[in-house]
Amino acid sequence: MDAVRGAALVVASWSRLAWLPALCWSALALGAPGSELSIDARAADSPTGEPPFTDDRPDLVLLMLDDWGWRDAGFMGSRFYSTPHMDALAREGLVYEHAYAAAPNCAPSRASLLTGRWTPEHGILTVNSPARGKKGTRRLLLPESRRHLDDGTWTFAMALQELGYATAHVGKWHVSEDPGGHGFDSNFAGGRWGHPPEGYEAPHGLPGTEEAPAGSWLTDLEGDAAIEMLAGAGDRPLFLHWASYAVHTPIQAARGDVAPFLGRPADGGQRNAKYAGMIAAADRQLGRLRAAHAASGRKRPLVIVLTSDNGGLAPITSMEPLTGWKGMLREGGIRVPLVVHGAAWATPGSRSQEPVHHLDLAPTLLALGGAEPVSGLEGRDLARSHEEPRSLYWHFPCYLEGRGFDGDAWRMRPGGALRRGRWKLHQDFESGRLRLFDLVEDPGERTDLAADEPQLTKHLEDDLAAWRERVGAQLPPGPDPGFIAEPVRRSR
Repeated sequence: MDAVRGAALVVASWSRLAWLPALCWSALALGAPGSELSIDARAADSPTGEPPFTDDRPDLVLLMLDDWGWRDAGFMGSRFYSTPHMDALAREGLVYEHAYAAAPNCAPSRASLLTGRWTPEHGILTVNSPARGKKGTRRLLLPESRRHLDDGTWTFAMALQELGYATAHVGKWHVSEDPGGHGFDSNFAGGRWGHPPEGYEAPHGLPGTEEAPAGSWLTDLEGDAAIEMLAGAGDRPLFLHWASYAVHTPIQAARGDVAPFLGRPADGGQRNAKYAGMIAAADRQLGRLRAAHAASGRKRPLVIVLTSDNGGLAPITSMEPLTGWKGMLREGGIRVPLVVHGAAWATPGSRSQEPVHHLDLAPTLLALGGAEPVSGLEGRDLARSHEEPRSLYWHFPCYLEGRGFDGDAWRMRPGGALRRGRWKLHQDFESGRLRLFDLVEDPGERTDLAADEPQLTKHLEDDLAAWRERVGAQLPPGPDPGFIAEPVRRSR
């Protein structure tokens, strides 16, 4: 059924964020047409039909940095970046060392996280067109990719809203024109943009930043907005979707944030002082939010999930010992930091080697918010023990221009991937080539074992093909008759 959408509530002032009451969706579309998602979100004993707010459910914060690499924090092993607040969060929470984004670039990854759906299911396969690069350099024709989610497409924020949560978005959105069509009562800086259109220093050209004074920095303003939205939630539990623009390009940071890293010894490929300053600014805002919650007098516990939308961008940073970077299905392009802090089951100081996926965050956060399990979501509630291995899938029938791995002319060629247990399978749609890696022994994906393990390779190939059929994944329809020659290779 169609969603009845109220007017979007956009925060109009950077310094004073007015919290407006949640708009009620009288008919909530829980998924795309034909989906099986369902949730009982209303409280039967409420005379107004609205859920009661006299409960102790936690405030929920999903803090997602943009293009933040797997090793771009002290708690992930970096000796160059300084992340004391993130490191404290990790020490006091649960770190997943094998966590994955749903795609190697931002829009499809974010759409999957919000909807709990694989990329072929929501249809956003890449950023902009799949046919990237110069005309005549692509060997294959490509399927269509959606640019945005339709308004009313189900997100777990809509379900939390129906459960009585005040829902707020801060930062980058990039999956439609406005978060208001997807379950958010308030919005600061979110819209169609994939990066700050005017840069990180004011003016920013984003909703809610119109009155930002000269010299103000966007990441600091995000922190201001997050704290004011927390204060504005009143007696209601808050879900804050803080999708920071940091640390996406342009690489810009305040001088005071850059200065500590000038002259600091490099750690492998981590040496960019401005990028380090951007991470430090985001880290500081996390600390501010935690301090504000502690000082607020709110009786609710605070659960924070910290992650990234995809791998870091080389050569700005390095994910070593992982290889690859943003835009690739190699580990460096899709494996991301993930910390869960404040949940009863997130044992302080613990680390998990279990492969987990951003699709797991929707059922996890819904469970924390008091929802019954939602049918139709394939992700797992992370609160439960999962000893049985499962397959994780990626589908990227697209070209991405740019510097490729080991001198490849493309950053990414059309292909797919699967992880099951210790094994990772890559499939190249141009050649049909299959490559198999043992990620326990070879996290850098250097030694192809497909010829040594033919039965396992065939089994995983069949698994990947069956999944594509189940979710309606479209493959490239055939060779591109306009192909002339490969792009000029870029040197490493």
